[in-house]
Amino acid sequence: MCIVALPAVAALAGAGATAAGTAGMITASTAAWISLGATAVGTAASMYGTAQQSKAQAGQYKYQAAVDRNNQIISGRQEDDAIKRGESAEEQHRMKVQGIKADQRVGFASRGIDLGSDVVIDTLSDTAMLGELDALTIRSNAAREAYGYKVQGMNYGASSANNLLSAKNTTAAGKTAMASSLLSGAATVAGNYAGYADKGVFSSSPKETWANGAPFRTR
Repeated sequence: MCIVALPAVAALAGAGATAAGTAGMITASTAAWISLGATAVGTAASMYGTAQQSKAQAGQYKYQAAVDRNNQIISGRQEDDAIKRGESAEEQHRMKVQGIKADQRVGFASRGIDLGSDVVIDTLSDTAMLGELDALTIRSNAAREAYGYKVQGMNYGASSANNLLSAKNTTAAGKTAMASSLLSGAATVAGNYAGYADKGVFSSSPKETWANGAPFRTR
């Protein structure tokens, strides 16, 4: 978006001030140009401030979006790790149960108990059942932990998307505000210029002084 050229305005004001110093007073046309220039400078400054503020806010939203995205990636890795740890723990527990059952068989055999007897079969069955319940509990806990990380990652993803949208909206709002300032400033300058012209401030022939009888000369 185009912004009013400040050097040109400053040069105009400087030229007016130099001419006024040479003549010993400020003419009405010079004062009018200075006023118009000041309005233009104010408009440009307002647009610049709006642009900087919009850029800063959008940058903050983009930074937070990047942080959320990184956290989403980390949550995904934690989810995978929880599943793998659960699978490993479940497998190790099943191996442990098999070892317990083997020790039970050895114990029964060392006491001369028939391994096909009901007491041996019932004992081994109970051990296997309790071991399976523990293994399923390990699997369930791992799945619950993984799901927690999954939900956390989804929340981070949603937050990242919202921050990117906020950055986009902030940039668009800044451009709209700059355009509004430009149009408002241009309208003010044009209106003031027309008012000065109607009073003959910019006319080459001397006319009646203005500004409450102040010592202004027209030209």
